[in-house]
This record gives sequence, C-alpha cells and structure tokens, in this order.
Amino acid sequence: MNHTLGHMKIFHCFFGFRMGGSETLVVDLANEQARRGHDVTLLAVNSDVDPALLATLLPAVHRILIGRRPGSRNPLPVMRLNAILARRRPDAVHLHNIGIAGMILPPLRRRLICTLHTTGIDLRLGRGAVRLAAISPTVREEALARHPGADIEVIHNSIDFEAVSRRPDTPAFGDTLRIVQLGRLFPEIKGQDLLIRALGILAREGISNISAEFIGDGSGRQQLEELARNEGVLPQVSFAGSLSRRDTYRRLATYDLMIHPSRIEGFGLAVIEGMAAGLPVVVPDRGAPFEITHHGELARTFAYGDARSLAGTLRQIHAGYAAAHSLAAPARQYAMSLYSLPAMADAYQRAYSGL
Repeated sequence: MNHTLGHMKIFHCFFGFRMGGSETLVVDLANEQARRGHDVTLLAVNSDVDPALLATLLPAVHRILIGRRPGSRNPLPVMRLNAILARRRPDAVHLHNIGIAGMILPPLRRRLICTLHTTGIDLRLGRGAVRLAAISPTVREEALARHPGADIEVIHNSIDFEAVSRRPDTPAFGDTLRIVQLGRLFPEIKGQDLLIRALGILAREGISNISAEFIGDGSGRQQLEELARNEGVLPQVSFAGSLSRRDTYRRLATYDLMIHPSRIEGFGLAVIEGMAAGLPVVVPDRGAPFEITHHGELARTFAYGDARSLAGTLRQIHAGYAAAHSLAAPARQYAMSLYSLPAMADAYQRAYSGL
C-alpha cells in the first residue's frame, strides 16, 4: 500500500450508474480508496441509478445523486453539480464519462481526470482541461490515432482477486465441457453469436457434449436464442441473466472454460475474472483481450470474428483439455502481477497527485 501521497478528497463522477464493467470497477476502486483513509464520494448526475449497485459501496463512500433526467436541458442540475464541487473542493474529480467535463465551469476544471473506459471517445468533449487515463494500450492507441498529441497514460483495470472463487485444479472436464461467456448481450459488440455458431459447427460434426452459459443481460438475448435454435444447439445453451458480482464470482469456479469473443473491446475485464477463477480462456487474436493474455501466450486464440476458427479452437480444447488447462495457473499469476486492485489504486493516487 502506498501511503506517501497523503489523504485526499476524491469524487468519482458518472452520468448514470447502472451495472456494467466500468461501474463495478469503480466500486472496487472507491472501496479500496476508502479503506486507505481517503474521503471518497460517488456522484451520479442522472437519475439512471441502480440501488443494488450502490449498495455494494462501503458505507464510508459518500453518495450524491443529482437526479437529472437523461438528456435534460434543465440548467438546475448543472448548477447543482458546480455548487457541490465548489463547496466540497475535492483534490481529484475523477470523471468516468468525459462529457461531464462540459458541465463543469472552467475554474473548477483544474482537478479533473478522466478514464477512457472504451474506444471511440471524442476527446474534444473534455474541453482541454482533463488529464486522461486509458484502461489499455488498445484504447490509448485508438484515441491517439484520432487525436494526435493527446497526453494519455495507461492505467490498467483490475479486480479483487481474493473475491473470486477458483476452479478445482483438475486438468479434465466431466461429461460436458462447460463454457461461460460473461458480458452484456450485444452480439455486434461482444460476439456471442460467434460462440453459438461455433457450437453449431461442432454439433454437426457430432461433438455435442459442450454447453455454453451466458451471464449478462442485453437487447440481443432474443436474437441469440433464435440463432441457437436455428443452429440446433438450443439445448446446449443457457442464459443466466444478470447476476450480482458476488454470485458471478462464486459461479465462475463451476465452469471449465471462458470464451470472450468480442468484436469491440476496450479492455475485457471478464477475461481477468476468468483468469482469476483459474479457467483457461479463449480470446480473439487481436485487440485488448489478446493484450491482457500476454499477446495470446496465456490463452487459446481464434481468428478475430471467425466462427469457424473459434470452432477449430474449441475442437482442439475438447480433444485435449489438459493442454489448455496448463495455461490457467501461469495466466492467473500473470494477471495478479498486473491487474491487482492495490496496483490500480496506487496508479490513480499518483495521477491525482499531479493534478
């Protein structure tokens, strides 16, 4: 633990605060900062707030809910936001939606830092007064390609490894190879359709003792169910819906393999969670999840966006699970060395000190 930078007053600011990767990440970060003795506040500008997610914050983390209607042009919530910042005078105003910067008056912007949680963010929304941190080299490089010369450091996402149950260290699976896919059900982004198509390819080859469970909700569920039906693998596919992080972390240990087939991914926190659970993981051969797994050295990979390639990787794992399992322990150790919660908290504390 880094004690050298002293007590700080920290505000984490979102538009809405619903269950998602960046939101759960900030819950961990805010709780860790509160445990270190910092004065931490989570502020949500909009009314779109999940009470269950708020309840996962430690009591020591303050909550400020402004309650603005999303998209509203009413100036009163903006005035309230600025009044709160002027009165509380935080040492760091940590934005997790860059657009909030445009709501903050210029004299109050000197303490702003924004995390880029995904690709495609327009840095001009930061109004030139925000220190920027990207969650991965992929996000940083994409932002720099569109905004050359921007000053962006990389601060990796992290998880609480101690909170994740580990799979028994068994280099074999039972009657069925049990796959988990963790993420919002948006196939065009998360690529869940690729997994279902791969299962269909293998089923037509006579390999049907493979199951896949999807943890998460989203608008693509009906589409994925229909695809599974058309591929003839609906009995092999299940949808657990949205689970609390605590339940998810307990459940991961019951699977044999994690597949993260994303087409678009700024980081891929689910990959770290799978590695923490001691699961072999499968990722595309490019992008942030590929980076997370030491450029594929600690995972099995498939050609980006290619269901047939994914089927081929699954076929190999099904025939020789022990070889895939042998990557799980070194992958977990590697992930712990780079993506631990204390390391992330230290990095942000150093960034705050430079504001």
